[in-house]
Amino acid sequence: MIARALALALAASACLMAGGCSRADPSGLEAPVHGLIVSVADGDTITVRLDTGERRRVRLLAIDSPEKYPTRYEGPEECGSLAASAFMERFTGREVVLVSDPSQDALDGYGRLLRYVQLQDGIDLGASVLARGLAMPYVFAVPAHRSGRYRDLAERARAVGRGSWGAPCGGDFHSSLPGVQDGL
Repeated sequence: MIARALALALAASACLMAGGCSRADPSGLEAPVHGLIVSVADGDTITVRLDTGERRRVRLLAIDSPEKYPTRYEGPEECGSLAASAFMERFTGREVVLVSDPSQDALDGYGRLLRYVQLQDGIDLGASVLARGLAMPYVFAVPAHRSGRYRDLAERARAVGRGSWGAPCGGDFHSSLPGVQDGL
């Protein structure tokens, strides 16, 4: 019995490290969903046309990018928002895989899908935005499975002043200073 439980735990871990599992997987994770990015709201929110034809807004799990629109912080846009949005817009028209995280809710309070977003070749867009300093890690209630990796990527970007961690934002992702980074 212990050996079977250990085997299931190892299968679930391997599945998570690979970025997703099928419904047939004994871990019980939701099957990844395929689609095409059709528009970008900002650095952490996109609209995806699923393979079923349905369009869904998707909030990338475990990251927070500066807001492109007026916010509770009283600014017209937050520092680095244009760069974060420009980076994500590079992927408009690209096929993606949406991967759930069993530790997180399926939807946020706005009805958006909460998912990791990966390109077909496995590149994690959330990790890419963090590595460029255009977002910071975000934990809502409990850390997501990729939170540790995301925190490490953000720390490396901060250490070298990349993206919004550098001038003029100085790491204040919610200030109203306009972002001047190129989003690359």
